[in-house]
Amino acid sequence: MRPGAEVHAQLSVLYEKLGKRAAAITHLQDALRMADTPTLHERLGYLYAGNGSYASAAREFEQATPPRRPGLWHVHIAELYAKAGDRSSELAHLDLAAAEPLEPASRRYVERQRGFLYSQLGDTGQSIEAWRAAVAAGLDDSAIHLDLGFALLQLQRWDAARAEFLRSNEREPSPRTLYYIAQCYRKLEQPDIAINYLKLAERDAQRLDPSTRKALYDELGFGYSAEGKELEAAAAWRNSLGVRYDAPIALKLALAERRLGHTDEAETTARAIPYAELTVPQHIMRAELIAEILEGKRQFSGARAALMEADELLPTAEHAYRLGFLAQRAGNDSQAVNDYEKAVAREPDNPLYSESLAYAHRRAGRTKQAEEIFERIVARFPDRVAAYRELAYTQLALGRQNDAATTLRQGIDAQLATTPPSEGERASEALPAMRAEYETLARRFATTVYESYRPNGGPAVGGTFNGGVIPSAGGAELSYFPAGALSRSDAA
Repeated sequence: MRPGAEVHAQLSVLYEKLGKRAAAITHLQDALRMADTPTLHERLGYLYAGNGSYASAAREFEQATPPRRPGLWHVHIAELYAKAGDRSSELAHLDLAAAEPLEPASRRYVERQRGFLYSQLGDTGQSIEAWRAAVAAGLDDSAIHLDLGFALLQLQRWDAARAEFLRSNEREPSPRTLYYIAQCYRKLEQPDIAINYLKLAERDAQRLDPSTRKALYDELGFGYSAEGKELEAAAAWRNSLGVRYDAPIALKLALAERRLGHTDEAETTARAIPYAELTVPQHIMRAELIAEILEGKRQFSGARAALMEADELLPTAEHAYRLGFLAQRAGNDSQAVNDYEKAVAREPDNPLYSESLAYAHRRAGRTKQAEEIFERIVARFPDRVAAYRELAYTQLALGRQNDAATTLRQGIDAQLATTPPSEGERASEALPAMRAEYETLARRFATTVYESYRPNGGPAVGGTFNGGVIPSAGGAELSYFPAGALSRSDAA
């Protein structure tokens, strides 16, 4: 005759007393196959738990009848799932427990743990609700407010996060909490308050873990720099690099040192930055910084070589223009022409680049090419008075005084046209200034120039091949001489 469920249950108890849990479990499983009762499931659950089979124990308890206090029963099952590493099942039973009446201490435990699990699973909103329920149940320590602060920070609810961090710090002062309070104030666009909290955190910075300590020094540097306190910013960034080297922060330090006028330190810091640790924009910034430093040291060839790195990464008209300027300062006019040509090709509507190209041609002895460029400039930008003057200088260098005189007259008209008088009185005030400017220009050409104001706008005296007066629409008259009558040095 085979033994029944009751016999197997009794044998299970006996084996358990003898310390033979495996045999006890086997007999209880046999008993369950014969009589599936909640009591047997509960007993098997305890056996599994005692044997370290926490998930099996939890599943057996799920099939047992909950006692009069189901909330605590679900807490017990949740704890078994926690030991088994099953977060989802743990949370499910904690949710069931939270729906039941609980004593305040149990409520605080359940809600805090629910908040933690929801946070782990990425449901920040639910974690905030659970933690607030824990606070409502009387949990008021530093840690719960810190957890709430982090969750609210993640949702970018800066003001609410700030309030929780402040509560946490009131209960247990901590440099880490001060650091996060500062972050909230920075996000709330109150940088002055933010940097004060960063300074408070810095007093006890050694208590911070290396990652947070480095972040603290980084933020201090940014805050000081925003206030124009470059010396303090540089010191903070040096402290950051002392915790852990960081190429972008090293670049910030180099820039701060440059602004402080510590050019040697700035160059050393910038050159030491590993190339592979920078983004492309940071590479460009580093190259431009080194170029600027070397230019300040009058090492123009080296500055141009550094700036070439930036231009290779990001070809721009401004880069090409600066390359031309540096080549010019290095005495390489031919290279300057090539660089300025790139600038014009990249941004043809910028008259500055075209003028610089024309000057470079003129310095390189290519006067005819310079004239052609200046002619294109005045044709495209008829109100650019300086271009007329330079065109006239170039024409004089080519020995064409008549053309130079005509160009000067056009320049005077352009100057007057760019400042149109609104009243006759204003016109009478404007012309003397024009006259003084024109007389200065005339002296540079070593020519005899005079201006006269004709209120009636009558005709000017006609010119001849031997010299004469060229009329101007603005009322100014230029006395000129034929080609060769006067000479001008290139140094004029």
